[in-house]
Amino acid sequence: MNRVGVMEFVWLRLKRLPKSVWLAIGFALLLIPALLLWLVISLVGGVWQSGGALVDQGRAVLQQVLPAQVEELARELPPSAALAALPAEAQQQLQAEVERLQSTLPASAQALQQDLAGAVLPAAAALQQLTEQGRAGADRALALLAPAPPATDVGGEDPPGVVRLPGFVRTAFARDGDSLKVSWSGAAPHAEVVAFYTQQLGAAGYRAQILQADKSVEVVSFESSQRQLTLTARAGARGGSDVDWEVR
Repeated sequence: MNRVGVMEFVWLRLKRLPKSVWLAIGFALLLIPALLLWLVISLVGGVWQSGGALVDQGRAVLQQVLPAQVEELARELPPSAALAALPAEAQQQLQAEVERLQSTLPASAQALQQDLAGAVLPAAAALQQLTEQGRAGADRALALLAPAPPATDVGGEDPPGVVRLPGFVRTAFARDGDSLKVSWSGAAPHAEVVAFYTQQLGAAGYRAQILQADKSVEVVSFESSQRQLTLTARAGARGGSDVDWEVR
């Protein structure tokens, strides 16, 4: 049988097939490409999902690893190395900014110091002047309000062996057994009073010891083998001084 005869034989056999067979063959021809397309889509989807999962895992690993690496690098990298790692333009800008701040801060500090000195010193001088004026005014007011010392001695007696300074008057006297308390008032400053009695009683054999001293009052103890004297000399309200003697 030649080739043409075989083809005619096959064709005749195919023509004898029922329609159901032809329908099945046609359906199969349509179904096979659809199955192949579904298979390709499934494979691509699976690959896409696997790739996405891998990307997410890689991103999570980088987020965990990179901060620690950056922190470790920041600890290990000295400032000079960090600066060296910057671009050349950034290094120049940073150096220029540092030099500008270094040149500006001393001038600003000096200007601020001058401004403060210009504002504070006059205010302090004015305050000191007002304070001194107020103190002087208060002293004058107290002097005017203070009672005038008596022109004559009150009753009593002076400490034995103690010479009263000229111009002083006795303003108070008290006796308690062998102890005496005597007060004087006069025009001499209290420092001059203390110097006078320190010299006088020292020449008489008394040992002097300062118990208290400031600009307005001084207390001195004079002691001998027979008795003890305590002198308290303070600045008077109307000028001069007030003197208290205690004899034991």
